[in-house]
Amino acid sequence: MNDSAGREHQASRICPRCRDGCPNGNYPAIEYARAVTARDVITARRRLGISQAELARRAGIRGETLNRIERAKLTPSVAVMQRSIEL
Repeated sequence: MNDSAGREHQASRICPRCRDGCPNGNYPAIEYARAVTARDVITARRRLGISQAELARRAGIRGETLNRIERAKLTPSVAVMQRSIEL
């Protein structure tokens, strides 16, 4: 398994899963958005090689808040996402 495929496989094991769609093809929007955001944050943080604590410090949020975002339990505000992107 090459390095890129290894990271993809590892991310799929640690990132929150997106729920399956409803029979009519729709997805629960908030849960889906949280899971996608969590995957993006985890992937970007790992690509930068920084810890949750370091990313939280740089984004100006508590470590517990970042942990909840990465577990898809909290939807981050636009301001938090912008600060995170600017890193």
